[in-house]
Amino acid sequence: MSKKLNNHLEYVLHPPRFIKNFETMSLFREWAYLGTVQDLKQTIKAFESYELYEHCSVLLEVLKDKKNN
Repeated sequence: MSKKLNNHLEYVLHPPRFIKNFETMSLFREWAYLGTVQDLKQTIKAFESYELYEHCSVLLEVLKDKKNN
């Protein structure tokens, strides 16, 4: 992957910027259900470092649901 593309992806996926893609928490939750258990764990780590605790709570709920089903 080129450095330019990598920098662009890091910019787009920066958690505080990324969450702005979702108009509601419900839409964010729907997106979270698309991820795997491992995806959710990594996303929670990234979001915690930016203190996005409300989003982490949603991710944890989705993670728990996926583990139980």
